[in-house]
Amino acid sequence: QAGAQHGPGRKAPLEAFSPWLAQFDARGSSSGLLGATEEKLEVPGQYGGLQKPDARSHAKILRFQPQILVMSSKQKPKRLVVLGSDEREHWFLVKGGE
Repeated sequence: QAGAQHGPGRKAPLEAFSPWLAQFDARGSSSGLLGATEEKLEVPGQYGGLQKPDARSHAKILRFQPQILVMSSKQKPKRLVVLGSDEREHWFLVKGGE
């Protein structure tokens, strides 16, 4: 199990759970992970549902914070921080094994 040695309530390296996310960096097209046009991934959760979405105005994922927080609950969800093109940190709770 990835990251099994990282207990609840502790920070852990993102790479222990997802090397791909840990290496993702859309600030330059030299990452080689995706093509340059495909590296413009939107930060999830920006659609309001009441109006037509305008993807050009939405923040894009630049990279992921290298550390995640393993939460101390039964399923040990992880708090992942997405660093967006809007210069904000976008927090997400990630659960697995359901």
